[in-house]
Amino acid sequence: MKSAIAVLIVAGMTASTRAETEKFTVTAPTLAIDLNANGEIIGKFGGRSELEGCRVEGNVTARKLADGIEFTRTVTDGKGHRAKISDRFTPTKDSIRWEVSVTSTDPFWTTPVVMSLKCPASGSTRFWTSSIGDEQWSDPLTPMALIDRTWDYGNGKNSICIPVASFLEPETDRGISLIVSPDQPMLWMQLSTSQDGTMLFRHRVLRLGGGKTVKLTADIVTHEADWRGGLRWMVARYPEYFNPPNPRADELAGCGAYSHYQGEVDVARYKKMGFRVNWLSSFDWPYFGMYLPPVPRWKSAGHNSDGRSEPALVREVSCESMTDYCRRMKASGFFALSYFNCAEFGSDIRDPQTVRKDLSKEDWWRDATTYLYQRMPEGVYRDAAGNPARTWSGALAIDCGDPAVQDHLVEQARRHVENLPDSAGIVIDRMDWLALVNYSPGADDKVGWYGAGRPGRFLGRSWIDTLSKIGPVMHAKDKVIFVNCCLRGHRLDYVREVDGFYDEYGDDGYALNGSCLLALRKPAVMWTHDAQRVGQSPDDYFQRHLHMGAFPSVPFPGNDHMILPDPKVDAYYLDYGPLLDAMRGKKWVLAPHCVESDVGKVNLFEVPGGYALPVTFAGKEKVVTVRVRNIPGLKNAKCEAIYPGIEKPAPLSGKLRDGEMELTVPVVRGCAMVTLSK
Repeated sequence: MKSAIAVLIVAGMTASTRAETEKFTVTAPTLAIDLNANGEIIGKFGGRSELEGCRVEGNVTARKLADGIEFTRTVTDGKGHRAKISDRFTPTKDSIRWEVSVTSTDPFWTTPVVMSLKCPASGSTRFWTSSIGDEQWSDPLTPMALIDRTWDYGNGKNSICIPVASFLEPETDRGISLIVSPDQPMLWMQLSTSQDGTMLFRHRVLRLGGGKTVKLTADIVTHEADWRGGLRWMVARYPEYFNPPNPRADELAGCGAYSHYQGEVDVARYKKMGFRVNWLSSFDWPYFGMYLPPVPRWKSAGHNSDGRSEPALVREVSCESMTDYCRRMKASGFFALSYFNCAEFGSDIRDPQTVRKDLSKEDWWRDATTYLYQRMPEGVYRDAAGNPARTWSGALAIDCGDPAVQDHLVEQARRHVENLPDSAGIVIDRMDWLALVNYSPGADDKVGWYGAGRPGRFLGRSWIDTLSKIGPVMHAKDKVIFVNCCLRGHRLDYVREVDGFYDEYGDDGYALNGSCLLALRKPAVMWTHDAQRVGQSPDDYFQRHLHMGAFPSVPFPGNDHMILPDPKVDAYYLDYGPLLDAMRGKKWVLAPHCVESDVGKVNLFEVPGGYALPVTFAGKEKVVTVRVRNIPGLKNAKCEAIYPGIEKPAPLSGKLRDGEMELTVPVVRGCAMVTLSK
């Protein structure tokens, strides 16, 4: 696409006034931005890039490109560091792309690289980002007033999970978003906002120097004054991060279990609860990380849920016995997912000096310590002081970016698809490790400059690289990959190869929000630790899952540190199961202002055959007015409402005018699941 660039040149201007009098305009079909001679965004909006702590040295040059314009300047700091920064602005069909390149020939160093955008702010201006909150659930879909605040990207509570920031002007129905591209190396990033209307993304610990060029990309996008606008653009621009690589994942959508129980269950009862998938917690492996040994049969380690071995739990295991369970689950209309882990290895790992010399290479696997230090000795994670991290069952944290560790994990994935044909796939545990840096000798991701100025390997980068190899192995054989974001793994750039989510902390607000926002077009199953989590306020518990398009875990026999059958709590699952079931295969609808209500909360999902519209948190109201717009198929839609504890759906009638449908929805316990069938 050819850009439209207007250049105003004023004769006789001085250097001090040049930036004020010379103007460049970059125009895309949906917006235009003005820039001064320093490469700063001016006019209605403001914005710039910078290296924190640096100042400009000399003049800024502007160069017209075939499809945009580029500004280049040199900056220095008080420590003698020097870098060249280039800002390139190019129009696309629906955004202006902003690329920042930083080149330095100094020895390696780092300082935050910042991209900021400032908008005119008023008392009615609202801000939205993918803020996930803390333990207590709060609605992440509610825009907020402008405040001075900073969020980490994907680093636990009060983080953001998708790199999008939106200013909204309800009075004029205009919005603008600054969106960071997820397909570039990101390490420790922050989003900050100010009451004056500034939002900025700060990229930290990027390695500058050595003659290398660091490139960062973002897009400026305009849309309606709706939190959906920026997300809609992202889903369209980066579908590979939002769509499950294996579309079969939607078949697994439903409530879950994490159970070792392999006996008979009341199939009809659990289907009514919305149950569909069990993440197998049978601990069939000889030790952590060796999930399918290279032999037909083996003995399990006999681990309990605390990671301790108990002789009474040791049993003989085979791929045949594991397949038998998966096959029986399929016959009942359920699915089994196998355990996997990319961040921990072994059980009761000893010192390297205790490696067994009597074992041949083919038999290294029989001893975890021997296998680790003979097969992948450089793969042990070490902190800044050089210490390893011991974890569940006496395992050690490992770095899947190490080539030998990566080879082992890909080999385990291949064994899975070859030996467990009736397993639906895997759930990868413990993404919380991904926020750390491995400082083992030789561990270097070539991207970051960490600690007090040293190389290391960011485990999040290791994960992305490893999943790019495991994903094709699993997906080529029609398997799915679910993941446990587990405290600190809620980041869009981590989930390109991911088909769905099973979040161990999903009964905490931030984990529910983080996984569900990443699962706009994927299934999301949330952990339920115990009956108390449900019983404190059962209707609220289920309704926040409905609002976010998530499935809770059911009370299932043999659940491991998770809710167990309880007649009182079971009743709530039976009440809400049909409402949850109506969301199977859901994709969030992100059309402008697509659904609104006069009270309570509403959301809208596209599902096979139509739409699911949860009406929740209406309190003591008896009726809620809902308006649906900007979606196809409303004219001939069949409308019904499903209520908790009521067997049959009730028909609804809607008034259609100018493409907008108004529904009067009676609610029960403040809730209804409205279905719109095409």
